[in-house]
Amino acid sequence: MTEFNLDMAALAALGETVSATAVHEEGLVKAVCRPNGVIEELQLEPGLHDLGAATAATEILAVLRTAQSEADAEYQRQAQAQIAAAMPQFGGNQSGA
Repeated sequence: MTEFNLDMAALAALGETVSATAVHEEGLVKAVCRPNGVIEELQLEPGLHDLGAATAATEILAVLRTAQSEADAEYQRQAQAQIAAAMPQFGGNQSGA
């Protein structure tokens, strides 16, 4: 059986270090999110009020979804790289590189 040593602590730490930022096309909303929907930062500019409540809510949610999706995608890329590196049978190495 081939050995498979995955650093679970490093993999778990990705969830704390990976984030993505999304900004509304007019700069009215900025969101920074981590994987799994964790919101690190949400900035709303005063001009957002001019859009009306329903439109403003839609724009906020759209920016949040974009940031969360990008954070999830980046987490997956980095996690896959760590997993592949831990699998020597697929050309990875055990040094974690």
